[in-house]
Amino acid sequence: MSINNIFQFLVPKDKKFFPLFEQASQNLILLAETLHEAVNAPKAERENYFKKIEELEAVIEEITHKTHLELSRNFITPFDREDIHALVKAMDDVADYLHGSASRMRLYQVEKITKSIRKLTEINLEACQQIGVAIAALKDMKNLKVIADACKKIMAVWDRISLSLWQEPVLVSYF
Repeated sequence: MSINNIFQFLVPKDKKFFPLFEQASQNLILLAETLHEAVNAPKAERENYFKKIEELEAVIEEITHKTHLELSRNFITPFDREDIHALVKAMDDVADYLHGSASRMRLYQVEKITKSIRKLTEINLEACQQIGVAIAALKDMKNLKVIADACKKIMAVWDRISLSLWQEPVLVSYF
């Protein structure tokens, strides 16, 4: 029996945090998909998508709250408390930003959805899907390469967003 197996035996098996992480990431992907569908839908149909986005953001907010409660209740966590807090806060922040974008489109009654806005929602969806991949791999921590690759892909997505913001100033004028 190797020393690694002994440590794995001693580490508590988490039954609370990882399911919450997975729920948050799955709902985040759904939220990004819904926003992408909303910008590709006719204006008359967008209201239903905006309502669904509000519901999904509230679900993610509730998951974040549950995670914080579990942090306060549990002395032993699967990894550092600050890292757990940062992870769920980051996913909640992404959900808030996507919800904020949908809310502004709704508030300002954006009629014309440009190709840039569609592309940005597509890029956001891709990043959220990579977050889901990383969260799924985080559960057993056996394949750290998958997590690292997902993080690299998320950073590549960020680079594409940054580049498109500089190339098309129309993109930022809507948000």
